[in-house]
Order: sequence, then structure tokens, then C-alpha cells
Amino acid sequence: MNKQTYVVKPVLNRREMADYLGISLGTLDALTRKGLPHIRLGDGKRGGMKRFRVEEVMMWLNTQREMKK
Repeated sequence: MNKQTYVVKPVLNRREMADYLGISLGTLDALTRKGLPHIRLGDGKRGGMKRFRVEEVMMWLNTQREMKK
């Protein structure tokens, strides 16, 4: 029997991502407008649902921190 290993990259909704980062939804939205990577699902009246890949968000935040140095 051959076992395969899969790497699961967590995808979080807005509330989960804000909680994960310890910030408000308003701050998360402001970061999204500044380029925080996200996935937009659908095209609802308010722009659809946003989802965030934790790994991509953390890489973006680290890059922003390095640019400020």
C-alpha cells in the first residue's frame, strides 16, 4: 500500500482571518485594500465573499514589515 502525503493550506473567511491575526474586520479590510492577498468568491452586491490563505497572508505581512525597515 502506497501512502501519499497531502499538504493542506488553510483557507479562512474574513472573521476567521481577523481573529487569527488579532485585528478587527475593519483593519483586515483596510489591509485588503492595501494589497493583502485574498480570494474573492462570487460577485455579490458587496463584492462577493473573501477567503484568505494563511500562508500567503503571513508572507505578505512579513514582506510589508521588511519594506518598512
